[in-house]
Amino acid sequence: QPQKQLQPQPLQHTRFVLVDVGSGSGRAVAAAATLRPWRACMGWEVLAPLHRAAELLLAEWERELRPLLPDGAAAARVEARLGDASADTAWAAAADVVLLHWTTWGERLRSAVGARARAGLREGGVVGAVSAPLV
Repeated sequence: QPQKQLQPQPLQHTRFVLVDVGSGSGRAVAAAATLRPWRACMGWEVLAPLHRAAELLLAEWERELRPLLPDGAAAARVEARLGDASADTAWAAAADVVLLHWTTWGERLRSAVGARARAGLREGGVVGAVSAPLV
């Protein structure tokens, strides 16, 4: 009896939430929200000045860029959150796709945030870690 082959299906971004941990000023969140119609794009930052910069950037994005995009082309919800990803699992419970910007994170913080991701991420969730030398 022949096996049924599964056909690849396009990713339905409208079903997924992207969370950027260590989101800084929110540029990656704004870019992701512009490029795909996610259900939500959220930045999660522990440093209050960077979080405030992200709030300002995302407010400008909502005001200036979203109106220029076709209906349904951008993320449904875009937001910046202030919080410690090593002490809170709310970001992981909300996410389907997680970006970790951990260039400046020490091993202890990487381990703590990784544990939070493993404990709280939805089934089938994806985590990507980004690091680059600061030279």
